[in-house]
Amino acid sequence: KKEYKLAEPLFIKVAEFTKKNLKKHPFYYSVSCTNLGNIYYYQKKYLEAESSYLKAIEIEEKYSNSDLSNYRSTLNNLAHIYREQERYSESEKVFIKALDLLKKNDQSNTLNYAFLSNNLALLFEEQGKFFEAEENFFKKNEIEKNLFGDKDPRYLESLNYLGEFYYTNNKY
Repeated sequence: KKEYKLAEPLFIKVAEFTKKNLKKHPFYYSVSCTNLGNIYYYQKKYLEAESSYLKAIEIEEKYSNSDLSNYRSTLNNLAHIYREQERYSESEKVFIKALDLLKKNDQSNTLNYAFLSNNLALLFEEQGKFFEAEENFFKKNEIEKNLFGDKDPRYLESLNYLGEFYYTNNKY
């Protein structure tokens, strides 16, 4: 945990500086808030992490998603915080928002989309929503098959996860 104690004040300093110069540096403020949120998340300080992520998301939305990858990543991390706290409906909404963001930016056939679909599938599985989980696992598999081909180890690993889903949910 010492590394968090060293990193946290640096991210706070950057966030404070870039907030003062927000119009010049919205991207840096957003990233510093996300980094700070990550540190809090890893320490299970969920309220602080949520606050930091929400600040980053607000900036990304206000300044027209200046960095799509940071925005998507921050949404994903916020959804995980909600999931950790069993705030499932909030988590689902944030995952769907991230997926919609990628769709809107013609990125629905990317690894990022597959990754988010997988995370949403895991959320649904955790809630016992097996049809929705299966649907999202299929999306992930289809994307990876299209990107890599049906003999690539990454696609085969994806099929293995789907098999595990069926096995653990007694769908032999």
